[in-house]
Amino acid sequence: MTDATARPPSSVSVSFAYTTITGQTAAYSIGPYSIGQSYDSTTGNFDVPNITPGSCIVQVAAATVERATIDVVNANVENLSFVMGTGAVLAGRIGVDGPGTSLSLGAERTRVQLRGLSVALTISHNNVDADGSFRIESISPGEYRAVVTNLPVELYAKEVRLGGIDLMNQTIRVTAGTPIAGTVDVLLSPNVSQIDGSVLDDRGQPIRGILAVLVPDRNRDHTELFKTATTDQTGHYSIRGIPPGDYKLFAWETLESFGYFDPELLKQSESQGKAIHINESSKLNQDIRSILPSP
Repeated sequence: MTDATARPPSSVSVSFAYTTITGQTAAYSIGPYSIGQSYDSTTGNFDVPNITPGSCIVQVAAATVERATIDVVNANVENLSFVMGTGAVLAGRIGVDGPGTSLSLGAERTRVQLRGLSVALTISHNNVDADGSFRIESISPGEYRAVVTNLPVELYAKEVRLGGIDLMNQTIRVTAGTPIAGTVDVLLSPNVSQIDGSVLDDRGQPIRGILAVLVPDRNRDHTELFKTATTDQTGHYSIRGIPPGDYKLFAWETLESFGYFDPELLKQSESQGKAIHINESSKLNQDIRSILPSP
C-alpha cells in the first residue's frame, strides 16, 4: 500500500462491508476487524486474520478511502494492492436566514457530513470559521448524500445547495482526478416548530415513559429528519426543532431501540400514525393513541 507520493501511509484502518442476505448491493453492514490486525508503515503491508467467508468490499482508510471487491473462500486472500490518493476538497459556507451575516444560535457547531451510499463512509469538516466557511477534505471517489447534523434545537437546515444542485434531495458524485466545482451553501433557519401533547392508551389514559416519534412522509432515508421525545410522568411529550413539512406521528407501546427506522415497521403502522402538516414557526398540540403490539 502506498500513497500519492509512492510511500506507505503512516497509519491505516482496514474494514469490510458485506452484502445483505438478499444480495442487494445498496445495503451493507460494515465493521472493522481490529483484533489481530497488523500494519507495517515501513513496507505498507497489512494483515487481517480470521475473515468471515463471503463476497465483500475491503475498505482501506488513510488520508482517503480506497476499496476493492473480493470473494473470501476457504483460502487466504493475498497480494491486494492499494494506492491512496489525496482526495477531493469540498468548500462551503453556513449562514443563518434573517438579518445580519454572523452566525447565531449555536450555528457554528453545525456539521455538514457526506455519507457514502454503498458503504458506511462518513466524512465531515472539523470546524466552522467565524464567517461560516468550512472545508471537507480527503474525499474519496463515490456517491454521497449531504447531511446537516449537530444542529441546535433553535435551527433547521432550510437549503443545502451546490450550484444548481439541491443536495437535500439529490446526491453528489465525486470522481477521481476531477475537482468538485463550486461551493456548498447551507442556509439555516430559526423558524422551527414544536408539537406538544399526550400519548394515550386504549382507555384514553396517558402513558408515561413512551416514545413519541415524528416521521417525515418523504426522504425517510434521511434519518436526521426523524424527531423523538419521551413522555414524562403525566404522559406529556414535547418535540422541538421541527422543520416545515408533512409528517406522521407514532407512539408504539413496545419498540426496540431505533426500531422506528425500520421500513417494514413503518409500513405496517402507517395507517395508525397521525398525519400532521407543519408550517414554519408553528406550535401545535396533538394527543395520540399508542400502537399496540401485533398479536
